[in-house]
Amino acid sequence: MGPPPSAVQPVPIGETIRIAYASVFGQISLVAKAAFLPFLISAVLVVPSLAARDNLVMVIVVTLLRLVPYTLFGVTWHRLILLGTRLAPPVAFPGWRRRHWRFYGFALVITALTTALVAITSVTSVGLTGGGASPESAEVSLGALMAILAALLVAIYFMLRFSFVFPAVAVDEAYGLGDAWRHTKGQGLRLLLVMFLALSPVLLLGWMLIAILVAPFTGTADAGSLALSGGVIAYALGTALGYLSLALSLSIISSAFRICTGWIPGPQPPASGIGGDASFDEGA
Repeated sequence: MGPPPSAVQPVPIGETIRIAYASVFGQISLVAKAAFLPFLISAVLVVPSLAARDNLVMVIVVTLLRLVPYTLFGVTWHRLILLGTRLAPPVAFPGWRRRHWRFYGFALVITALTTALVAITSVTSVGLTGGGASPESAEVSLGALMAILAALLVAIYFMLRFSFVFPAVAVDEAYGLGDAWRHTKGQGLRLLLVMFLALSPVLLLGWMLIAILVAPFTGTADAGSLALSGGVIAYALGTALGYLSLALSLSIISSAFRICTGWIPGPQPPASGIGGDASFDEGA
């Protein structure tokens, strides 16, 4: 049989958002368990991230390392959404298996492609608009900013077009970037709209809450220790909000993958197995 040549049905915007919210806020304790180890790794990476600001080699190294917690959480959450808690219950300390290497590899390729796309598009667009950082020309600077924003939206669009590879790899399907591109044909803007509608209120309310909680630690006479405490609290809350938003986005991608491809779970290997490359035939 193999994967279908194209999407079998379009992404339903309202239903996909409803499923994502129910899967995340209806089992928030599972989000916390799945994010436990990735959260710790993200916290450890704070120091090298700060040190890497002016060193290109360190920036690349930190970027590679940041994909590790993303992979751990992504594989766990995609499997939970597609297979359910009985077949794929999240654990606080997941092992690193073959599916994680495949997931990490695709994440690395897509990150490199979209980063290059943003860089090329931004430089080209800023050059065409005559954008610059000179304070004398606010309009030019605004044009450059809009060009960079447009480049980011284009990059997000392309990331979404390739995104189906991640839930497929998480459940050990033989699936590639070409399959993802075919199955998201005509669905990219719908996925972009779903992401915007689902994530915007959560991010807005989340950052408002962080600002309220951190406000008592700013603008005081004791700027040293209180500022440090405020920074730690802001980082912890911001990272938690990031994983909550990530769970929502992964739920959207998993649901859209299942709907667009008609995927259903096939026979699963034992939980203690390494996890091989089950054929798409078994799950379609």
